[in-house]
Amino acid sequence: MDDVPLESNGPAYQRREVREGPPLDYVAEKLRASLESLHALTQAADADVACQARIAFHYGVVSYLALKNMLAASNAPFFSERLAAMPSTAFEQWLDAIDAGGSVTGLAL
Repeated sequence: MDDVPLESNGPAYQRREVREGPPLDYVAEKLRASLESLHALTQAADADVACQARIAFHYGVVSYLALKNMLAASNAPFFSERLAAMPSTAFEQWLDAIDAGGSVTGLAL
């Protein structure tokens, strides 16, 4: 455990934020990258891998929407299943729309 750096704002996050609190834009960027990877895994040939990926994908998408103050988008029936079935370019466009319409500060952009 001594090998794990525990600095609160180490070198991974160096850009200045204009608000109080944790660097949520950085968190959103990393969560989006995770969602893009999970989206690819939902298409896996191995049914067990795809099933587990879909479960993780669902929770990740809900978390991302909550972080971006767009949680109401998760109320649509089967929303995560429909997102998982999208081609990767369409899913990335959906993420772009969430990025454009949402905000980690809760303020409309």
